[in-house]
Amino acid sequence: MRERCYFIFCLVLFVVAFSSRSASAQFLEKETLTLAAAKKMAVAAEAEAVKNKWAMVIAVLDDGGHLIYLEQMDGAQIGSIEVAQGKARTAVRFRRPSKFFEDALAANHLGVSQRHHCNPRRPPGHGRW
Repeated sequence: MRERCYFIFCLVLFVVAFSSRSASAQFLEKETLTLAAAKKMAVAAEAEAVKNKWAMVIAVLDDGGHLIYLEQMDGAQIGSIEVAQGKARTAVRFRRPSKFFEDALAANHLGVSQRHHCNPRRPPGHGRW
């Protein structure tokens, strides 16, 4: 039994040693969104908003859903800051515009609802109200 454990341990070490050499060659180089590029995107979005007379918040996120740039236009609601980030995060995570979900919900094609900030006083299963 002890010899078998020793053999398995050596086998694992062997696999780890040889796989680590090839693992470093498997990393991909990827381009990241720069702040300058994010600002250019925001300028284009702001121009569209001004053209349509919309007071809005513009949020630009990277491919991981992390905020890079945020701009609140004059007259935009404070609540729009969180909404803009949520819409952008949805677009990143699902790889499609958040408008896709709006249209699907309007047409009853999707049973999706979002329940952020829903904090019941008691967790489910902990007695009656």
